[in-house]
Amino acid sequence: MMAVTYRWYTAPPASPEVALPLPPPVGTSPAPKAVAMIVPPPTIKPEAKPKELPAANRFDFYDVLPNQEKKSLAPGRPLAVTSANISAPTPITAPEKTPRYILQAGAFRNIADADKVKVKLAFQGIESTVQAGTGGNHQNLYRVRIGPVTGQSAVDSMRQRLRAQGITPLVVKSPD
Repeated sequence: MMAVTYRWYTAPPASPEVALPLPPPVGTSPAPKAVAMIVPPPTIKPEAKPKELPAANRFDFYDVLPNQEKKSLAPGRPLAVTSANISAPTPITAPEKTPRYILQAGAFRNIADADKVKVKLAFQGIESTVQAGTGGNHQNLYRVRIGPVTGQSAVDSMRQRLRAQGITPLVVKSPD
């Protein structure tokens, strides 16, 4: 029994399997056959040469540049430097700075009070900020500030708007 089992595992198959081509799927047309076409090579046309312009008209910078006096140096002669050729340097002046101011609408020990004033100003269309700091006796202070405002006339009109709301502002010159 052992010999038969061994023979069955080691023996080659009785007939080799041959792969047959599969028929095309139903409902499809056969693949088109390749057709050779002869295409003539493209004709190369000679390029037209650009029309040569005379040397004087070939460059347009002759027309673009203004007619300026041409200074040429003779070989071996340096250009004479005179006081007529040199202009005095013009001093550069800084533009005048318009003073800028910050208006302080109040200083409070409690942040809730500072926020109330900030909201009151916001309803009037005045943008303000609350800045935290310390007072003279090292207590926390919350300052409600407006600005910076540029120019004395803008400061005066802002003062009038604040006084109409019952706020007496303190005007401080901006450090910048």
